[in-house]
Amino acid sequence: MPVREDTYECRPLSDPAAAKRLQGEAYVRHGHLPASELTSEGWLPWHDEIPAERVHWFGSFDAAGMLVAVGRRMVTDSTGSLSLPAARLMAAPPAGDGVVELSGVAKAADAPGVATLHLFRALYRESLRCGDRLWVMSVVPSLRATLERIAPGGITIGPDPVRMSGVYPGVRADVLAYPAWGVVGTFTASIRAAGVPEIADFMEAR
Repeated sequence: MPVREDTYECRPLSDPAAAKRLQGEAYVRHGHLPASELTSEGWLPWHDEIPAERVHWFGSFDAAGMLVAVGRRMVTDSTGSLSLPAARLMAAPPAGDGVVELSGVAKAADAPGVATLHLFRALYRESLRCGDRLWVMSVVPSLRATLERIAPGGITIGPDPVRMSGVYPGVRADVLAYPAWGVVGTFTASIRAAGVPEIADFMEAR
């Protein structure tokens, strides 16, 4: 997958309002919940479930300055990994320090997958900076397909899907997600071992 460095810019978002709207639009577009379940701002009904100080949003911007892909890194509270929604979907939630959740990953309908690739590089850099050990995620089928293209081997996706409605209010009962995880310290090495060194090189580039 050739990646142009000047195509997108990804950076932390001080105001997540636009990111939450893009996320809501993507969930409706993919049929995860009806538009009537969104807030008046166009946000998902659980947008404030995690206190804002534990949520760090990132956004990819195209050459015209438009926000086209978003995602967030969420940290635990004093109770550990079960304070992360994705961990609560796992049969055996991870223990120990350094567990964070990557979630809220969404892109505009006309944005290519490379915009998400830039997003994951920013999240990876942030995790390295913060000393994160393990990512947990809940991966819907559309994101699963994207991750298999942009981070093969870097994210392990569990084989058994679970119903998202048990954790996320308003989601249709038939919407499934796969628990997933990734080891931060071996993320790029795992991608390289999967035979995609150009993506590993891109993730590691400064």
